[in-house]
Amino acid sequence: MDQDTLRILLREAVRETVAEVLQTVLELDRTAFLQVHGGRRNGYYPRKLETTFGQVDLKVPRDRESRYYPAFLKPYARRLVDVGEVAVALYAAGVSQRKAAEILSLLLGHRYSHETLSALTDQVLEAAGAFRTRLLPEEMAFVYLDGLSLKVFREGEGIVRESVYVALGIAPNGERRVLGFWLLPTESALGWEGVLGELWQRGLRRVLLFVTDGLPGLPEAIRRVYPQAEWQRCVVHGVRWSLSQVRARDRGLLAEDLRRVYGAESRDEALRALEEVKAAWGSRYPGVVGLWVQDSGAFLRFYGYPKVLWPYLRSTNLMERFIRELRRGTKVRDHKFPKEEAVYKLLYLESERQEGRWAERKLKGFSEVKEVLEKMLQERYAPRTQTLTHNPSCYLFPGSEKIVAAMLSRLIAAFCIIDDALQAMGYKDDPQAKTPASAILTLALLAALEFGGKHNKALALAKDLGLFTHVPSPSRFNRRLHALYPFFLPLRKIAPSGLTHLLAQAWKTLPQAQAYALDTFPLPACENIRAPRSRLFPDKAYRGFIPSKRVYFHGLKLHLLVDDGKFVHEVNLTPGSFHDLASLLLLPLDLPEGAELYLDRGYESHLYEDLLREAQGVVPMVIRRRNSRRYLPWMQYLAIVGRRVVETVGSMLHHLFPRRIHAVTQEGFVIKVLTFVLAHNISLLTQKMAG
Repeated sequence: MDQDTLRILLREAVRETVAEVLQTVLELDRTAFLQVHGGRRNGYYPRKLETTFGQVDLKVPRDRESRYYPAFLKPYARRLVDVGEVAVALYAAGVSQRKAAEILSLLLGHRYSHETLSALTDQVLEAAGAFRTRLLPEEMAFVYLDGLSLKVFREGEGIVRESVYVALGIAPNGERRVLGFWLLPTESALGWEGVLGELWQRGLRRVLLFVTDGLPGLPEAIRRVYPQAEWQRCVVHGVRWSLSQVRARDRGLLAEDLRRVYGAESRDEALRALEEVKAAWGSRYPGVVGLWVQDSGAFLRFYGYPKVLWPYLRSTNLMERFIRELRRGTKVRDHKFPKEEAVYKLLYLESERQEGRWAERKLKGFSEVKEVLEKMLQERYAPRTQTLTHNPSCYLFPGSEKIVAAMLSRLIAAFCIIDDALQAMGYKDDPQAKTPASAILTLALLAALEFGGKHNKALALAKDLGLFTHVPSPSRFNRRLHALYPFFLPLRKIAPSGLTHLLAQAWKTLPQAQAYALDTFPLPACENIRAPRSRLFPDKAYRGFIPSKRVYFHGLKLHLLVDDGKFVHEVNLTPGSFHDLASLLLLPLDLPEGAELYLDRGYESHLYEDLLREAQGVVPMVIRRRNSRRYLPWMQYLAIVGRRVVETVGSMLHHLFPRRIHAVTQEGFVIKVLTFVLAHNISLLTQKMAG
């Protein structure tokens, strides 16, 4: 008798024994139930059950009153084990679906196809979706960002390589949590900015430090979403890159010198070691040494935190370990996935497994410095994130009295400027109004300067500090602000008497500017995917294109005419699809004779340039295309340098803007945008007058 036949006979004998044992257990279970609850027997009904040793036929006993049911059998279950749970466990452990089907067939004696296994594991997709959109804690001490590359099959494209973005957070008590994972075509700073924006929307408001690699543009993306957070560049990535750029014989010595930099006992000692590296290797490898000198602040940021945490903060090793576990699950699949949902299944199951392990043990050292980290979070974010109360001392942190006093002085100056401007425009308040229009506009400026345009927070602060005798409710404030909409109107030929025009006239009384620049900035009203359902701007005319980023947006274009003192003289808003040249036709361009006007390629028009030069005496300085008949290299250099001022103004306004301007109506959207521009101008006026 061969071994296969013997194995079959043994399996059959074990299966019969299992059937007898289970039938005996059923009989004893019913007898015990009737002795306790009373009643009479009522025969049997057949039931097939799949066990580890194959399928068995059982006779399930019952009683007359239908109250009895076997304790170890689930209703309608045909298997003694939950195949779905086993399939998910095998998939999470990195076993491919075909291999898992073979294992289940061997264990249960029933054939399972890989399609069946795919359907069984699909039950976790809903849980994966909930995991990816779950609310996050309001604060995290440290957040690690990194990505990995996978191959995914796309219909019509075949197998393409895409990037998985992963965010890992550490709470002040040392608890680790997977904040989320995203599948995008490529890894870029723009993609990370979108990821950080989603983390913000899901509730993560306060972060001390982001730890990442040296992806270009990533620090700026972090600052735009979390301006008060710091950035630590991974030392390990920096060392690896540095050693790859030098000769093999020098790698050992350079690695030892760099180890003295990031392994020093203090920041001062690290800087001295860096100077030694610069002296020893600067002439031989200027690119390598230049990287460490220029980014020394980012490489050595971890010295500003408790010493016990330095090993965790100076590199992304914690994230690398997690990604290593993810890659282990992708190896058996040759890093290829048949669809996007398969990627999310693996990422979710591995995240759940790792979080279960992390819950059993927190990171060492965090319990000692938990209070220190909580205090650092409170001190860094106290001015903007603490809830305002009727007692100002509740939200004033040590030394904040000077900050509040400076803010009040700026607000008083702004109130005086606005009040004088409204009087000059002939505006008269309603005698029954408890709050003057100048106070309403001042509160709007306070929201723009300090709270990203959030009126509720500005009203609460004004009420707590007692800035005005009467502070209106949010709903009344919005009605009063919308009633002032005509005074916010962009300066056009048909409306030359707005606040922007009046402030520009006041600015011109100061030392005269001779250089001006005109540029356009996109103002997205919603994400592109939501554009067809946008109620704020439903028309296709609002779909525009950003050439510098090569992406589309849905919203308005902001046209600004600024001078070399960064003051906005003229402003206009157009739908996103309008050409930049349209702003030249919509703006009056009230410029002094002989002034230079710097323009980019989007404004190149020989006809209009000649009209400006002949009719207004303005000298257009245009950044031209190389094939233009008026292209001059030296003129291009002057035009590029001159336009930097308008880009600086754009950055200043972008810093004031929230990530997404919230408004219910188009009028409200325009008011908020123009309030930011007005706040920028009044800030410059107050600084100029104070100086």
